[in-house]
Amino acid sequence: MLHDLLAARVRTAPGTPLITWYGPEGRREELSAVTFATAVAKTAALLTDEWDLADDTTVRLDLPLHWQAAVWLAACDVAGLTVVWDGEAELVVTDDPSAPAGRVLVSTRPFGLPTGAPAAMLDHARDAMGQPDDLLSVPIGGHWVVGTEQWDEAAIRHHAQDLIRTAGERPLVRGPLTVTTALGCWPLPLLVDGVVLIGADSAAAPVSEAEHTTGVVPGEP
Repeated sequence: MLHDLLAARVRTAPGTPLITWYGPEGRREELSAVTFATAVAKTAALLTDEWDLADDTTVRLDLPLHWQAAVWLAACDVAGLTVVWDGEAELVVTDDPSAPAGRVLVSTRPFGLPTGAPAAMLDHARDAMGQPDDLLSVPIGGHWVVGTEQWDEAAIRHHAQDLIRTAGERPLVRGPLTVTTALGCWPLPLLVDGVVLIGADSAAAPVSEAEHTTGVVPGEP
């Protein structure tokens, strides 16, 4: 399972950068393997133990190209949930505090610090803070709906390998992304020497030079 790759990275290189994210105005955040694993464990526990979501619950991720999106994709996989990209879902995850009531607000403030979600929304940052740092349950393995197809871990890992052949061992990922590329990108940090994420409003060339990336995973045309 993909989570086994994350656990192995935590054992062998816990402090090595896994994801480096660049945001507006050059804001830079770096997540080590252990920091990413902790965020995944807390979010997975929140989904299954605190919010009591059953296997195969559908989750829609309305998130930008950000390290939080990778955390949520990994946590949904651990919890055995099904991620969809449009249409109806039992749980909707967003970074927009003005979204309709009942949705989950994810913070994109520095290092995911709480934003103070409206009372009608679930607050990921606040509620995840009290969850265990380590994964206490056995990862189940989720699914991802891509168009009319349902992808499993094997399909996503295969697509990630295709991206590595295109962009090398330290890829730079620039948004916005197609659904298939976004799915292939979340396992990338576990298969290569680290991934750099930048938004569409960031300049790729200086980031690529500073981070010594090997190629670019392009966003949508």
